[in-house]
Amino acid sequence: GRRIEQFLQDSASQLTFFGLAQLHEGLREGELCVFFRNNHFSTMCKYKRELYLLCTDVGYFDQPNIVWERLGDVSGDNAHCGPDFRPYTA
Repeated sequence: GRRIEQFLQDSASQLTFFGLAQLHEGLREGELCVFFRNNHFSTMCKYKRELYLLCTDVGYFDQPNIVWERLGDVSGDNAHCGPDFRPYTA
């Protein structure tokens, strides 16, 4: 009951701290992989020990300087980056 509810609340983003740690550990520098989360496939890569998702959502169509989203934590508070992996600033 209560444990299941807590797990569902903690993993609502379909990513746990344990899962994020496993991605960091398992993915080699410069390696690409396919990442599945929230019913969506994404291209993921590891660059300078950080994980990045390729921004493919139609909402970024008119934003040519937003190419990557840094997957920094499970809360969804992630930075958008340009093609050089530097944080995007408007």
